[in-house]
Amino acid sequence: MTDIIEQLAVELSRPGIRLAIFIGAAGTGKTTLIARLADRLAAGATVGIVDSDIGQSHIGPPSTVAWGRISPPGLHEAGDAGGGHEPGTGSKSEAGPAGGSRGSQGLEKIPAESFYFTGAISPTGNLLPVVAGAGLMAAQALAACDTVLLDTTGLVSGAPGRALKQIKIDLLKPDLLVALEREAETAHIVDPFRFQKRPRVIASSPLPGAVTVTTAARARFRNRRFRAYFYGSAVLEIPLERTGLRFSRGGPRPPDRMRGYLVSLRDGLNTDLALGVIEDEPRGGILPVRAPCPRHEDVASILVGSLKPDLFS
Repeated sequence: MTDIIEQLAVELSRPGIRLAIFIGAAGTGKTTLIARLADRLAAGATVGIVDSDIGQSHIGPPSTVAWGRISPPGLHEAGDAGGGHEPGTGSKSEAGPAGGSRGSQGLEKIPAESFYFTGAISPTGNLLPVVAGAGLMAAQALAACDTVLLDTTGLVSGAPGRALKQIKIDLLKPDLLVALEREAETAHIVDPFRFQKRPRVIASSPLPGAVTVTTAARARFRNRRFRAYFYGSAVLEIPLERTGLRFSRGGPRPPDRMRGYLVSLRDGLNTDLALGVIEDEPRGGILPVRAPCPRHEDVASILVGSLKPDLFS
């Protein structure tokens, strides 16, 4: 792993090289590589990490594209300064010491600077929100950091995987495109870019020890992240008469059929303030929403997602 980290560190130290996108199937080690590369780069620069793996989010809650930053002297110290507000989380691999400065666990200690709610935990059927979120969060990170590393989902197969990754590349215009692959499974995505000046394509085999995590383990990790995010939350009473309602997919639903759905609470500038879960049907024009958000007065609109997280199992 040291060779690929050093290669990428050299590339990202060149003038004008600031944004790298990492792609690869699930279990190839993208998140671990990003964490260790960020630790290496943060010895002398501020590094932004955009987490667009919406089903296995390390920065920000699942269902969101989020970004965070680490600054010298590195990931471990940044994590210690910003951690502790999301207890009980684990890593995708469920291995290693929790909260260590090496590997993907360290990313969980980085607080999200901002996030974009996609309404789902899978990019399939939700390509536009994932791309929109990646674009918005990458722009914020690039404005604040010297270097930005962008993690992606493991969807690389077929037309959906190709469309998602190639459109994301077109939108973000990265300087480096890092592909981790076992048997050229990302070739149909990256080959058209190989003769362009940018992005420069760097292909590598999966990280040593990288394994595909079971569906059950991924679900456990996701549920822990949701429960950690909502730790200490309270029920807000939101007046519907002065709050807009949007739906991420499937069209509008009547308020009495929204109980249990995950939502995003947005302010007057259409920025995500916090996620919430609709507690019950509205009564007297008041919608009860459980959220780690202190003031319902700041909420101008609610974006209703397509899933019902289990916060109490």
